[in-house]
Amino acid sequence: MSRESVRLIVSIAITLIISHATNFDQRVLIRMFAEAIMYHSYPYSMVEHVKLREMLSYLNPQVIHVTRNTILRGVDIYLFVIGLIKEWSLERKTFSMTCDNAGAMDVMVTRLKSDFLSFGTKPVAGCFFHVRCSAHILNLIVQLGMKVIDKSILKLREAVNYIVDSDARLCTFEKCASDSKCNFVGKLRLDCPTRWNSTYLMLKRALEAKDALVLFAIVDSSFEFSLTSEEWTSVQFVCPFLGPFHSITELFSRLYYPTSKLYFANVLAIEKLLVLGNNHEVDSIKKMASVMLEKFEKLLYLIHGTRWFLLDQRYRSSMFQLKWRHASRKSRTHL
Repeated sequence: MSRESVRLIVSIAITLIISHATNFDQRVLIRMFAEAIMYHSYPYSMVEHVKLREMLSYLNPQVIHVTRNTILRGVDIYLFVIGLIKEWSLERKTFSMTCDNAGAMDVMVTRLKSDFLSFGTKPVAGCFFHVRCSAHILNLIVQLGMKVIDKSILKLREAVNYIVDSDARLCTFEKCASDSKCNFVGKLRLDCPTRWNSTYLMLKRALEAKDALVLFAIVDSSFEFSLTSEEWTSVQFVCPFLGPFHSITELFSRLYYPTSKLYFANVLAIEKLLVLGNNHEVDSIKKMASVMLEKFEKLLYLIHGTRWFLLDQRYRSSMFQLKWRHASRKSRTHL
Protein backbone atom coordinates (compact mmCIF):
# COMPACT_ATOMS: atom_id res chain seq x y z
CA MET A 1 0.00 0.00 0.00
CA SER A 2 1.32 3.44 -0.90
CA ARG A 3 2.04 6.16 1.66
CA GLU A 4 -0.78 8.27 0.20
CA SER A 5 -3.27 5.39 0.63
CA VAL A 6 -2.28 5.01 4.28
CA ARG A 7 -2.70 8.74 4.86
CA LEU A 8 -6.13 8.67 3.21
CA ILE A 9 -7.37 5.77 5.34
CA VAL A 10 -6.00 7.30 8.55
CA SER A 11 -7.58 10.70 7.82
CA ILE A 12 -10.96 9.12 7.04
CA ALA A 13 -10.70 6.95 10.17
CA ILE A 14 -9.99 9.96 12.39
CA THR A 15 -12.89 11.85 10.81
CA LEU A 16 -15.25 8.92 11.42
CA ILE A 17 -14.11 8.49 15.03
CA ILE A 18 -14.69 12.19 15.74
CA SER A 19 -17.99 12.27 13.86
CA HIS A 20 -19.21 9.18 15.72
CA ALA A 21 -19.16 11.24 18.93
CA THR A 22 -20.82 14.24 17.26
CA ASN A 23 -22.89 14.52 14.08
CA PHE A 24 -21.91 12.30 11.17
CA ASP A 25 -22.33 13.78 7.70
CA GLN A 26 -22.38 11.24 4.87
CA ARG A 27 -21.82 14.02 2.32
CA VAL A 28 -18.50 14.95 3.92
CA LEU A 29 -17.31 11.35 3.68
CA ILE A 30 -18.31 11.12 0.01
CA ARG A 31 -16.54 14.41 -0.74
CA MET A 32 -13.36 13.18 1.01
CA PHE A 33 -13.41 9.97 -1.02
CA ALA A 34 -14.03 11.84 -4.27
CA GLU A 35 -11.23 14.33 -3.64
CA ALA A 36 -8.81 11.54 -2.70
CA ILE A 37 -9.65 9.58 -5.86
CA MET A 38 -9.07 12.62 -8.08
CA TYR A 39 -6.01 13.90 -6.24
CA HIS A 40 -4.13 10.58 -6.01
CA SER A 41 -5.58 8.92 -9.17
CA TYR A 42 -6.98 6.01 -7.15
CA PRO A 43 -9.22 3.53 -8.98
CA TYR A 44 -12.95 4.10 -8.47
CA SER A 45 -13.23 0.50 -7.25
CA MET A 46 -11.42 1.53 -4.06
CA VAL A 47 -14.75 2.45 -2.43
CA GLU A 48 -15.93 -1.15 -2.96
CA HIS A 49 -12.96 -2.84 -1.26
CA VAL A 50 -14.43 -5.24 1.29
CA LYS A 51 -11.93 -4.70 4.13
CA LEU A 52 -12.05 -0.93 3.75
CA ARG A 53 -15.84 -1.04 4.04
CA GLU A 54 -15.59 -3.25 7.13
CA MET A 55 -13.24 -0.74 8.76
CA LEU A 56 -15.51 2.21 7.96
CA SER A 57 -18.55 0.39 9.36
CA TYR A 58 -16.61 -0.45 12.53
CA LEU A 59 -15.55 3.16 13.03
CA ASN A 60 -19.03 4.50 12.42
CA PRO A 61 -22.09 2.24 11.92
CA GLN A 62 -23.96 5.15 10.30
CA VAL A 63 -21.78 4.97 7.18
CA ILE A 64 -23.72 4.28 3.99
CA HIS A 65 -21.35 2.62 1.53
CA VAL A 66 -21.17 4.00 -1.99
CA THR A 67 -20.20 2.31 -5.26
CA ARG A 68 -17.79 3.20 -8.04
CA ASN A 69 -20.79 4.44 -10.05
CA THR A 70 -22.03 6.87 -7.39
CA ILE A 71 -18.86 8.15 -5.72
CA LEU A 72 -18.11 10.81 -8.35
CA ARG A 73 -20.84 13.12 -9.59
CA GLY A 74 -20.27 15.55 -12.40
CA VAL A 75 -20.87 18.54 -10.12
CA ASP A 76 -18.31 17.29 -7.59
CA ILE A 77 -15.67 16.81 -10.28
CA TYR A 78 -16.45 20.26 -11.69
CA LEU A 79 -16.03 21.95 -8.30
CA PHE A 80 -12.72 20.16 -7.73
CA VAL A 81 -11.32 20.98 -11.19
CA ILE A 82 -12.47 24.61 -11.32
CA GLY A 83 -10.93 25.10 -7.88
CA LEU A 84 -7.55 23.91 -9.20
CA ILE A 85 -7.86 26.04 -12.34
CA LYS A 86 -8.47 29.17 -10.28
CA GLU A 87 -5.77 28.27 -7.76
CA TRP A 88 -3.21 27.93 -10.57
CA SER A 89 -4.56 30.98 -12.49
CA LEU A 90 -5.33 28.99 -15.62
CA GLU A 91 -8.63 30.69 -16.48
CA ARG A 92 -7.16 32.30 -19.62
CA LYS A 93 -4.59 29.64 -20.39
CA THR A 94 -6.70 26.50 -20.86
CA PHE A 95 -7.52 25.65 -24.46
CA SER A 96 -9.00 22.13 -24.22
CA MET A 97 -9.59 19.24 -21.84
CA THR A 98 -9.29 15.51 -22.44
CA CYS A 99 -11.31 13.04 -20.39
CA ASP A 100 -13.13 9.74 -20.80
CA ASN A 101 -16.74 9.34 -21.95
CA ALA A 102 -18.45 8.87 -18.57
CA GLY A 103 -21.64 10.86 -18.05
CA ALA A 104 -20.16 12.62 -15.02
CA MET A 105 -17.30 13.89 -17.18
CA ASP A 106 -19.75 15.30 -19.74
CA VAL A 107 -21.50 17.24 -16.96
CA MET A 108 -18.17 18.56 -15.67
CA VAL A 109 -16.93 19.63 -19.11
CA THR A 110 -20.23 21.36 -19.99
CA ARG A 111 -20.04 23.50 -16.85
CA LEU A 112 -16.35 24.24 -17.36
CA LYS A 113 -16.94 25.26 -20.97
CA SER A 114 -19.62 27.70 -19.84
CA ASP A 115 -17.22 29.16 -17.26
CA PHE A 116 -14.42 29.58 -19.79
CA LEU A 117 -16.76 31.36 -22.20
CA SER A 118 -17.64 33.77 -19.39
CA PHE A 119 -13.92 34.25 -18.68
CA GLY A 120 -13.56 35.41 -22.28
CA THR A 121 -11.50 32.35 -23.20
CA LYS A 122 -13.32 30.97 -26.22
CA PRO A 123 -11.01 30.00 -29.10
CA VAL A 124 -13.04 28.72 -32.04
CA ALA A 125 -16.15 29.39 -29.88
CA GLY A 126 -15.15 26.50 -27.61
CA CYS A 127 -15.64 23.89 -30.36
CA PHE A 128 -12.46 22.05 -29.42
CA PHE A 129 -12.72 22.39 -25.66
CA HIS A 130 -13.87 18.82 -24.99
CA VAL A 131 -11.43 16.35 -26.60
CA ARG A 132 -12.50 12.81 -25.86
CA CYS A 133 -9.93 10.28 -24.69
CA SER A 134 -8.62 8.20 -27.60
CA ALA A 135 -7.31 5.47 -25.27
CA HIS A 136 -10.75 5.09 -23.70
CA ILE A 137 -12.46 4.88 -27.09
CA LEU A 138 -9.89 2.33 -28.29
CA ASN A 139 -10.61 0.33 -25.13
CA LEU A 140 -14.34 0.26 -26.01
CA ILE A 141 -13.56 -0.86 -29.56
CA VAL A 142 -11.27 -3.73 -28.55
CA GLN A 143 -13.52 -4.81 -25.65
CA LEU A 144 -16.32 -5.36 -28.15
CA GLY A 145 -14.03 -7.36 -30.45
CA MET A 146 -12.81 -9.60 -27.64
CA LYS A 147 -16.36 -10.79 -27.00
CA VAL A 148 -15.81 -13.07 -30.01
CA ILE A 149 -13.53 -15.22 -27.83
CA ASP A 150 -15.30 -14.39 -24.57
CA LYS A 151 -15.69 -18.07 -23.63
CA SER A 152 -11.95 -18.71 -23.93
CA ILE A 153 -11.13 -15.56 -21.97
CA LEU A 154 -13.51 -16.54 -19.17
CA LYS A 155 -11.97 -20.02 -18.96
CA LEU A 156 -8.42 -18.67 -18.81
CA ARG A 157 -9.39 -16.08 -16.20
CA GLU A 158 -10.91 -18.79 -14.00
CA ALA A 159 -7.91 -21.06 -14.63
CA VAL A 160 -5.38 -18.41 -13.61
CA ASN A 161 -7.41 -17.43 -10.56
CA TYR A 162 -7.72 -21.11 -9.55
CA ILE A 163 -3.96 -21.63 -9.75
CA VAL A 164 -2.68 -18.42 -8.14
CA ASP A 165 -5.26 -18.55 -5.34
CA SER A 166 -3.50 -21.48 -3.67
CA ASP A 167 0.19 -21.91 -2.80
CA ALA A 168 -0.13 -25.67 -3.20
CA ARG A 169 -1.68 -25.39 -6.67
CA LEU A 170 0.91 -22.77 -7.62
CA CYS A 171 3.70 -25.19 -6.67
CA THR A 172 2.01 -27.91 -8.73
CA PHE A 173 1.79 -25.57 -11.71
CA GLU A 174 5.47 -24.63 -11.41
CA LYS A 175 6.37 -28.32 -11.39
CA CYS A 176 4.19 -28.81 -14.49
CA ALA A 177 6.02 -25.91 -16.17
CA SER A 178 9.34 -27.60 -15.38
CA ASP A 179 8.19 -31.08 -16.49
CA SER A 180 6.61 -29.87 -19.72
CA LYS A 181 9.84 -28.09 -20.72
CA CYS A 182 7.86 -25.16 -22.13
CA ASN A 183 10.52 -22.65 -20.98
CA PHE A 184 7.87 -20.66 -19.13
CA VAL A 185 9.53 -18.18 -16.76
CA GLY A 186 7.73 -15.87 -14.35
CA LYS A 187 4.14 -15.91 -13.17
CA LEU A 188 0.69 -16.14 -14.68
CA ARG A 189 -1.19 -12.84 -14.91
CA LEU A 190 -4.76 -12.27 -13.77
CA ASP A 191 -6.52 -9.52 -15.69
CA CYS A 192 -8.83 -6.68 -14.78
CA PRO A 193 -11.96 -7.37 -16.94
CA THR A 194 -12.64 -3.67 -17.60
CA ARG A 195 -9.14 -3.08 -19.03
CA TRP A 196 -8.72 -4.99 -22.25
CA ASN A 197 -4.94 -4.53 -22.37
CA SER A 198 -4.60 -6.41 -19.07
CA THR A 199 -6.71 -9.20 -20.63
CA TYR A 200 -4.37 -9.23 -23.62
CA LEU A 201 -1.36 -9.61 -21.31
CA MET A 202 -3.13 -12.44 -19.47
CA LEU A 203 -3.76 -14.25 -22.78
CA LYS A 204 -0.18 -13.69 -23.88
CA ARG A 205 1.24 -15.15 -20.65
CA ALA A 206 -1.20 -18.07 -20.74
CA LEU A 207 -0.18 -18.83 -24.30
CA GLU A 208 3.47 -18.96 -23.23
CA ALA A 209 2.45 -21.39 -20.48
CA LYS A 210 0.13 -23.48 -22.68
CA ASP A 211 1.99 -26.79 -22.23
CA ALA A 212 2.19 -26.29 -18.47
CA LEU A 213 -1.55 -25.50 -18.26
CA VAL A 214 -2.43 -28.59 -20.33
CA LEU A 215 -0.30 -30.77 -18.05
CA PHE A 216 -1.77 -29.11 -14.93
CA ALA A 217 -5.27 -30.04 -16.13
CA ILE A 218 -4.18 -33.70 -16.22
CA VAL A 219 -2.47 -33.62 -12.82
CA ASP A 220 -5.20 -31.73 -10.92
CA SER A 221 -8.46 -33.68 -11.05
CA SER A 222 -10.43 -30.68 -9.67
CA PHE A 223 -9.36 -28.37 -12.49
CA GLU A 224 -12.42 -27.57 -14.65
CA PHE A 225 -11.16 -24.77 -16.87
CA SER A 226 -9.29 -26.56 -19.67
CA LEU A 227 -9.40 -24.98 -23.13
CA THR A 228 -10.16 -27.11 -26.15
CA SER A 229 -7.64 -27.31 -28.98
CA GLU A 230 -9.89 -25.00 -31.06
CA GLU A 231 -9.98 -22.43 -28.25
CA TRP A 232 -6.19 -22.53 -27.89
CA THR A 233 -5.90 -22.01 -31.65
CA SER A 234 -8.15 -18.95 -31.46
CA VAL A 235 -6.05 -17.47 -28.64
CA GLN A 236 -2.89 -18.23 -30.63
CA PHE A 237 -4.15 -16.16 -33.58
CA VAL A 238 -5.83 -13.41 -31.53
CA CYS A 239 -2.75 -12.45 -29.47
CA PRO A 240 -0.60 -11.30 -32.43
CA PHE A 241 -3.62 -9.47 -33.84
CA LEU A 242 -4.17 -7.56 -30.58
CA GLY A 243 -0.48 -6.78 -30.02
CA PRO A 244 -0.39 -3.55 -32.09
CA PHE A 245 -3.58 -2.30 -30.38
CA HIS A 246 -1.87 -2.81 -27.03
CA SER A 247 1.11 -0.75 -28.18
CA ILE A 248 -1.14 2.06 -29.48
CA THR A 249 -3.12 2.09 -26.22
CA GLU A 250 0.10 2.52 -24.25
CA LEU A 251 1.17 5.30 -26.62
CA PHE A 252 -2.14 7.16 -26.20
CA SER A 253 -1.93 6.77 -22.41
CA ARG A 254 1.40 8.52 -21.86
CA LEU A 255 1.43 11.10 -19.08
CA TYR A 256 4.65 13.05 -19.33
CA TYR A 257 4.60 14.35 -22.90
CA PRO A 258 1.86 15.43 -25.35
CA THR A 259 0.43 12.67 -27.54
CA SER A 260 -1.80 14.73 -29.85
CA LYS A 261 0.84 14.76 -32.61
CA LEU A 262 0.85 10.94 -32.54
CA TYR A 263 -2.92 10.61 -32.76
CA PHE A 264 -3.72 10.69 -36.47
CA ALA A 265 -0.91 8.43 -37.65
CA ASN A 266 -2.12 5.79 -35.20
CA VAL A 267 -5.75 6.23 -36.27
CA LEU A 268 -4.57 5.29 -39.76
CA ALA A 269 -2.67 2.32 -38.30
CA ILE A 270 -5.81 1.14 -36.46
CA GLU A 271 -7.91 1.40 -39.60
CA LYS A 272 -5.34 -0.57 -41.60
CA LEU A 273 -5.17 -3.32 -38.96
CA LEU A 274 -8.95 -3.64 -38.88
CA VAL A 275 -9.34 -3.70 -42.66
CA LEU A 276 -6.66 -6.38 -42.95
CA GLY A 277 -8.25 -8.35 -40.12
CA ASN A 278 -11.65 -8.09 -41.78
CA ASN A 279 -10.20 -10.06 -44.71
CA HIS A 280 -8.28 -12.55 -42.55
CA GLU A 281 -8.49 -16.25 -43.37
CA VAL A 282 -9.03 -17.20 -39.70
CA ASP A 283 -12.71 -16.95 -38.82
CA SER A 284 -12.25 -15.68 -35.24
CA ILE A 285 -9.97 -12.85 -36.40
CA LYS A 286 -12.38 -11.95 -39.19
CA LYS A 287 -15.35 -11.78 -36.81
CA MET A 288 -13.37 -9.77 -34.27
CA ALA A 289 -12.11 -7.28 -36.84
CA SER A 290 -15.58 -6.89 -38.36
CA VAL A 291 -17.27 -5.82 -35.11
CA MET A 292 -14.27 -3.67 -34.17
CA LEU A 293 -14.33 -1.88 -37.54
CA GLU A 294 -18.03 -1.13 -37.15
CA LYS A 295 -17.42 0.30 -33.67
CA PHE A 296 -14.39 2.21 -34.99
CA GLU A 297 -16.59 3.94 -37.55
CA LYS A 298 -19.13 4.95 -34.89
CA LEU A 299 -16.83 6.08 -32.08
CA LEU A 300 -13.46 7.26 -33.29
CA TYR A 301 -14.90 9.92 -35.56
CA LEU A 302 -16.56 11.60 -32.58
CA ILE A 303 -13.14 12.90 -31.56
CA HIS A 304 -12.69 16.52 -32.62
CA GLY A 305 -8.94 16.04 -32.84
CA THR A 306 -9.16 14.76 -36.41
CA ARG A 307 -9.99 18.27 -37.63
CA TRP A 308 -6.67 19.64 -36.48
CA PHE A 309 -4.81 17.71 -39.14
CA LEU A 310 -6.43 19.82 -41.84
CA LEU A 311 -3.94 22.46 -40.67
CA ASP A 312 -0.97 20.11 -41.05
CA GLN A 313 0.24 19.65 -44.65
CA ARG A 314 1.79 16.27 -43.77
CA TYR A 315 -1.59 14.76 -42.93
CA ARG A 316 -4.10 16.71 -45.02
CA SER A 317 -4.14 14.26 -47.93
CA SER A 318 -4.29 11.23 -45.62
CA MET A 319 -7.11 12.86 -43.69
CA PHE A 320 -9.29 13.28 -46.76
CA GLN A 321 -8.49 9.75 -47.92
CA LEU A 322 -9.52 8.38 -44.53
CA LYS A 323 -12.78 10.33 -44.62
CA TRP A 324 -13.42 9.08 -48.17
CA ARG A 325 -12.86 5.44 -47.17
CA HIS A 326 -15.15 5.93 -44.17
CA ALA A 327 -17.90 7.39 -46.40
CA SER A 328 -17.45 4.58 -48.95
CA ARG A 329 -17.78 1.83 -46.35
CA LYS A 330 -20.83 3.56 -44.91
CA SER A 331 -22.52 3.85 -48.32
CA ARG A 332 -21.83 0.15 -49.11
CA THR A 333 -23.41 -0.80 -45.80
CA HIS A 334 -26.66 0.95 -46.73
CA LEU A 335 -26.87 -0.52 -50.25
